[in-house]
Amino acid sequence: MTRREYKPKEYKALVAKLLSENHEICRIKGLPNTFYRSAQGVEVLSNFDYVFNSFVNEFPLSHLMSHEQVEFTFKVLLQQQLDSYWYSGFKTYSTNLEIYNDDDLVCFKDVDTKFQYLPLEDGKYKTSLLKRLMLKITNSPLKYSTGVFLPYAPYPMFNFLNKICQDLDTSLVVTNVIRSIEYQERLLKQGHITPYESSHLYGYSVDIDQKWYKKNDPQKHRQIVNYLTKLEDDGQVNFVDYGHIWHICLSPCFLSLYFN
Repeated sequence: MTRREYKPKEYKALVAKLLSENHEICRIKGLPNTFYRSAQGVEVLSNFDYVFNSFVNEFPLSHLMSHEQVEFTFKVLLQQQLDSYWYSGFKTYSTNLEIYNDDDLVCFKDVDTKFQYLPLEDGKYKTSLLKRLMLKITNSPLKYSTGVFLPYAPYPMFNFLNKICQDLDTSLVVTNVIRSIEYQERLLKQGHITPYESSHLYGYSVDIDQKWYKKNDPQKHRQIVNYLTKLEDDGQVNFVDYGHIWHICLSPCFLSLYFN
């Protein structure tokens, strides 16, 4: 049986429907049985109860967050399930070393990029304190960046990032692309709120900082949102707005457009 390939807009409508039918989900730790039954009837969400419970085991949401924060987190978790559904069965990396040694990945340090990023080393800023101070003084878009620990991406994702920067005539700030399972588990232990089975494990999702544009260039911020929304309307990406970053997952149906 061929599985259904949900388009992003169609899937988001499904998420909204499930949320409206289960409005009490954010008031308790976990999900009611009614949600399990409705979600299990949808193929793309069939694994969601496991994913959400794994997440809740790491973060006791009802104790650490307000109702609004839990609702937002739950919505983001649901929206990101489309990424994992798209890339189920694709290659993941157990360790950071596997990423370093994979010739199928582009290392940002070895090539010219149209986007910007701050490299991290062992979880610490590789840039000097003086340089970080200068980023703040000069109001650089990099000043809000948390940095990139693994500056690698599959070739289609790398080319996609360069293209959107070229189309927007903007050097966007990348904060996250690929993660190993080792690095993902480390983030969870450090208290980062991230899905246990993050779509970053496949390397075809990217997080882009939007805080600088919100504060300094609202017109460019709107232009970026409109551009990414158009890509989502065309089915090319799953586009999730976190408020401080944009999360973008490139659909596997469009990878061939970005191999060269």
